[in-house]
Amino acid sequence: MGRNKNAILGFLKDKMLKRIQSWEGRLLSKADRKQGWRLLLYEDSLVGRIYRARYYPNGNFLTAEIGDNPSFIWRNVFESQQLVRDGARRRIGSGMFTLVLNVPWLISDVNPCVVSTHPALANSTVSQLMHIDRKQWDLEVLHDLFEARDIGLIMQLESELWRALWKVKVPPKVLHFVWKAISGCLPTRSQLRNKHVPVDPRCVICNSDEETIVHVFVGCHFAQSCWNRSGVGLQFSAEATFADWFKAFLVGVEWPWWMSY
Repeated sequence: MGRNKNAILGFLKDKMLKRIQSWEGRLLSKADRKQGWRLLLYEDSLVGRIYRARYYPNGNFLTAEIGDNPSFIWRNVFESQQLVRDGARRRIGSGMFTLVLNVPWLISDVNPCVVSTHPALANSTVSQLMHIDRKQWDLEVLHDLFEARDIGLIMQLESELWRALWKVKVPPKVLHFVWKAISGCLPTRSQLRNKHVPVDPRCVICNSDEETIVHVFVGCHFAQSCWNRSGVGLQFSAEATFADWFKAFLVGVEWPWWMSY
């Protein structure tokens, strides 16, 4: 082979490196998606502080950019950003720690972030949109700073449905789950198909109707049998959404012990 072995055998080294990199990519795919959520939820962790200082010092994982000379791991984690952004919704609470802009806190599947561009909203928190002495929106501020679309979505957060839901005495994770169902954020097969995930849209239990949120919890014969056994038998319209059914549930049902105020 002569003296120049690197030139002759170099292709073997390149081939091996490509094979190792492909293994790393497959091993990191699921971990990357989880890491994206963790960077959003645990910003003050050691890993969260390192990534924030390096890639998004003035924002969060949802507003981060790929940056200059990114690491191999950050490239893979960054690929999950859009997936996390599509599913993430921030609960406001007092509003003191939620920025008005660039944070998904509105009830919308299309765009949960505020679209108003008024300069007064820069670096403002949601608490500044409320009355100081009571937990209500300041309507004058909303009409001065927001577009009609944003005002409508904000007011939905204070509707009778949401106020009634937050008063139900169940564990917080149950309330959060119901909130996701009403908001249309649960990953049913129908929702996955809308996000271009190639899955069979039929219900895995009845294997006939499309697996929508309202079908899973109300329309499916298994769900109906569960409601009937619990003593809650409600009329169900095929055209109704889960939010419509839940409103009727709140108004027309005598509360069982596990959902008492």
